[in-house]
Amino acid sequence: MGFFFRGLWYYDTSEPKFRWPEVTHGIYHKDYKIYSITVEKYKEETLNEISGGGQQCRNFFDSNNLNTSFYGIAYFYFVDHYIDVLNYMNLNIKFIYLIEGALVLNSCISNNLNIHPTLLKTHNGLIFDNIEEKNGYLFDRNDVVTSKVENNEYYATYTILLKI
Repeated sequence: MGFFFRGLWYYDTSEPKFRWPEVTHGIYHKDYKIYSITVEKYKEETLNEISGGGQQCRNFFDSNNLNTSFYGIAYFYFVDHYIDVLNYMNLNIKFIYLIEGALVLNSCISNNLNIHPTLLKTHNGLIFDNIEEKNGYLFDRNDVVTSKVENNEYYATYTILLKI
């Protein structure tokens, strides 16, 4: 049994109606789909939903337990690409990209990750032309907005925007 985190809910991947999330069409298309992940305040019912029940954990994000407004740092890792035109055998290079942000009392950080799809065409073949196409994407930028909120329910959001 596996769990997949999307937004505010945890989905059991073994459920018959489970569907993997999509980022499709691009934000300028009328049928666009975005994908968003939210870092939410600790909730006992969420922990019990994931673990199957009976679990208890100290509520670290309860501001009464802390002497500071800084809770910690959220790390968001994803796979990015870059095109190395000098490496003919492996043009599309993958690497891990990190976005980090502070979890702060009465504040929510929204990260809009702008991704551009790519289509890489290569011509290989000496006698007969053979065109090879590979799809990928390039991370462009992270638009960060910090909002002041009361009684944090959410600390950070990461939204993937396909820019086509």
